[in-house]
Amino acid sequence: MAQGFSTTRKGLEARFERSEVVLLRELITDLLDRMGDGATEHVDPLAAITGISTEPVAKPTDPIMARLFPDAHVSDHEIADEFRRLADQDQKAGRRAAYTAVLEDLSNAPDGHVKIDRERAEIWLRVVNDLRLSTGTVADVTEDWDHDVSQLDDEDPRTMFLHLYDWLTWLQSRLLAALTG
Repeated sequence: MAQGFSTTRKGLEARFERSEVVLLRELITDLLDRMGDGATEHVDPLAAITGISTEPVAKPTDPIMARLFPDAHVSDHEIADEFRRLADQDQKAGRRAAYTAVLEDLSNAPDGHVKIDRERAEIWLRVVNDLRLSTGTVADVTEDWDHDVSQLDDEDPRTMFLHLYDWLTWLQSRLLAALTG
């Protein structure tokens, strides 16, 4: 099992088991696949320059993408739609860049020993949080999720996702402690 993140004189480091590196890579790649590459067949030239769509941007139907890109205003759909139109491309580009950076860090650590600076650690923190949110969405995590785990049998498909959610929560807390410590 990973030792989590710790602080060193040069930044932060973590040691992951090979299976944990594979798991992180698969989870991040899944989010990238769900988001798409950002390319569209008919890109408005102004939208390409500004990152702002001239057309409405639909709310994601994928529950994981809807969780990562929620409505900016829950009671006013017009405001939510306008925010999505203005910010969608930038938000997705930022996430794609962060996911790619973490994948690069994992690729540069074939032995599972990841060394990053504080700036990169903040990127990792955002990515691990997105992994937690997506896993929590699949597992239908509620405030009583830890109680839910004790009530599930090993055959319940949510069990695996709740254990993964627990591990990602631990990883995030170790990373946050290393950043703030």
